[in-house]
Amino acid sequence: PKRQTKPEAERLQRNRNFFKDIVSLNAAVLTIRTLQESSKHRTLKHGWTFYSLRRNLTLMVLVVSNVTCMTRRTHLSSFLCITVEGGHDALSCVLPPTCQSLIQQLQDISSVTVAVVNLEYEGSVLPVKGFGHLVPSSEDKGLLGVVYDSVPFPEHNRPSGQTTRLTVMMGGAWFQEEFGAPETVTTEHLLARATESVSCHLGVTSAPGWTHVALHKDCIPQYRLGHFRTVESMRSFIKKKNLSLSLIGSSFDGVSVNDVIFSGRTAVEDLFGGGV
Repeated sequence: PKRQTKPEAERLQRNRNFFKDIVSLNAAVLTIRTLQESSKHRTLKHGWTFYSLRRNLTLMVLVVSNVTCMTRRTHLSSFLCITVEGGHDALSCVLPPTCQSLIQQLQDISSVTVAVVNLEYEGSVLPVKGFGHLVPSSEDKGLLGVVYDSVPFPEHNRPSGQTTRLTVMMGGAWFQEEFGAPETVTTEHLLARATESVSCHLGVTSAPGWTHVALHKDCIPQYRLGHFRTVESMRSFIKKKNLSLSLIGSSFDGVSVNDVIFSGRTAVEDLFGGGV
């Protein structure tokens, strides 16, 4: 028989790998669909309103990385963080001059900075059980609220024993007034303010055994009085001018994750006539 050349052998091997990848991908999709159906039935049965993954969102990355067709030219790495910073109104500048009114409306939507501090304490130190609490500005302008992460999800306790995990959210519209410029505030100051707030509101006096501080600049859009009428006006302008533009994301129809997902889905359904 005719001996294969090296390029022919490589091409044949690529074809074999391709079909293996298709099988792996189909298996992954089938697994995801099975999990979706299982979760749907369990949600209806138990009345769940929120979810968590046993290994956090990292689990989703690990599952996807097992699909070989997605990793052939992808190198997985740990402890790599890529940050891209830019003005939230940057894309409004690419619109033509005839859209000046739309440009101005987009640029008028402002956003505020939030600091998120995670605290973990040994044992059970909370005096109450619940999802968390919000703090009115009349009580503390710097503190937005605290989520009691360990109460709804005790499954995330360390193997060594029970811990109390809290997420403290601070800043918002009062960030600069309470903490100064986001560029100059220190993680030490934010951490001290968070632990002080937990001590004041919940009576937790022990020091946390583990902490993490994250600063999210311009992460929450501010909806001023008449915001939704403004959004309707912008969408009416886009439709009238027949622009290839969709307004989606937290700046328009709601700031929660659910709102953003629904906003994106609605935009896609509008593009494809609801056949999604």
